[in-house]
Parts: sequence; structure tokens; C-alpha cells
Amino acid sequence: MFNHASFIWGAADILRGNYKQHQYGDVILPFTVLFRLDAVLAPTKEDVLEAIGPTYVDTEPPLAMIRNRTKQAGNEHTYNFFNRSRHTLKTLQGDPDNLEENLRDYVNAFSGNVREIFQKYEFEPTISGLAQQTSCSKSCSTSPRPTCTRTRCPTSKWVTSSRS
Repeated sequence: MFNHASFIWGAADILRGNYKQHQYGDVILPFTVLFRLDAVLAPTKEDVLEAIGPTYVDTEPPLAMIRNRTKQAGNEHTYNFFNRSRHTLKTLQGDPDNLEENLRDYVNAFSGNVREIFQKYEFEPTISGLAQQTSCSKSCSTSPRPTCTRTRCPTSKWVTSSRS
């Protein structure tokens, strides 16, 4: 069983050092919503992408068309939202060099009603901020003489500057 409290505290641990405590919700809440949407859409993802086909790569398809085509395929998509991206949160992690761009594309590939949620969260600046923090963290963890002071890298333990 998934332990939501552990997930949230784990996320807070990652953010500690990069964000002030009162800013954690600005990052954790939209990602929690994103994780949930990704999980809910997973069972019908491939059928929805097939239903959309190449015709609706850059435009939003009619929801009724998606429902009809997925129903005909035997796996009806019953939600009032969808995602046109081939990415999932899991596949985004497989391309860390393009994570910022791919995450932005993934969020923008949701139907308009979901994109509106992320606009209200002001998620675009959050993505940019996380990318900047990750760049700093990467330089701290890979440089022989890091220029950053003490920071928390999202994928590792504390990284401390070798300069004193």
C-alpha cells in the first residue's frame, strides 16, 4: 500500500535547502496532482493515443471522439480529461537531460480543463525553478571544486562545497 505521508515527507526532504518551508506546497501540491492524474490515465493511455492518432498532435481532440474510439477498442476512456503526450511520469525520468522541456510538454498535452489547474498553480515557474535547482545540484555533485555552497540534490545526499 502506498504511504502518502512518507511520499510527502520525502518530497519535503528533497526540497529542503532549495526552497523555504513555506514554499514546499507550491511544489508538492501540483506534483501530487500530476502523479494522481498520471496514475488515473494509465489504463487507457495507449487507447487514447491510438484514438487521437496523428490528426490531433497539436490540437485538442473532441472528448466524445476519444470516448467512442476507445469504447470500440474495448477500453473506454470515461474521464473528462486526457493527455496527448506519449510521455508518462515514468518515461520522463528516463531522459534527465531533457526533463524540463519534456515535463513542460507533458503538462501542456493535457486537456484544457487540466491545463487550467496547472496554470492556477503557476506550475510553469515551478518547473523552471526546479530546473535551475537541479542544474546547481548537478554542478555541485559533478564538479571537482563545486561553486555552490551546501545544498540538497534531489537524487543524492547532502553535497557540501569542497571550498571552505
